[in-house]
Amino acid sequence: RTSEFKMKLEPIINIPTGEVLAFEVLSRAKDVTLNNEIFFKFLTTDEHLQLLQRQMERFQKLNEQDENYFSSMFVNVPIEFIYDEKIIYELYPFFHKFKINFEVECNSGIFFRDRILWERSSKLLSKGINVWLDDVSEDEFTSAEELINNKVIYGVKLDKYSFWDSYENNANLYGIIGGIRDKMIVEGIETIDHLVYAKNQSVIFGQGYLWK
Repeated sequence: RTSEFKMKLEPIINIPTGEVLAFEVLSRAKDVTLNNEIFFKFLTTDEHLQLLQRQMERFQKLNEQDENYFSSMFVNVPIEFIYDEKIIYELYPFFHKFKINFEVECNSGIFFRDRILWERSSKLLSKGINVWLDDVSEDEFTSAEELINNKVIYGVKLDKYSFWDSYENNANLYGIIGGIRDKMIVEGIETIDHLVYAKNQSVIFGQGYLWK
């Protein structure tokens, strides 16, 4: 079923310099009537792995054309992949060629309740595969910072709705993100006004339709 999808790249930007640092590899259904979120939710583990391998293969071809520009990729994976020690061996042909960043969508508190998840995620980091928490909200920053400091995860992605809410209320985002500023990617930067606000709040890394 993974052949029914097309893939696109969304750049991740160094806000102060405007430099492209990495790309998130996104998959979308060729059938525009299909709900992507539901489709992905019901993929089997094997189908997720097949999709991931296809994403890696595509990025590897780009890396072979320009290894400096296409040097780092982000990709969404189910949390089961963090538990699975075999995933390192499945990805062995790729992770010596370019940087791999796994995005997992889960509450940061899970890592504190599940020692196996804590240890598996730490092991991935030690092997050079960075684990990022996706769609993190402001109330998770303290626990996320602890995970980062303990080298359990590499960083977090602030979800776009939290960013939009901060923007609309002209909140002191700098004061909120403080200690994890250099390990955070802010999602949802879609307009020049969003970009100006992000710069004023000393956001370092951003992503959004502004760079579509």
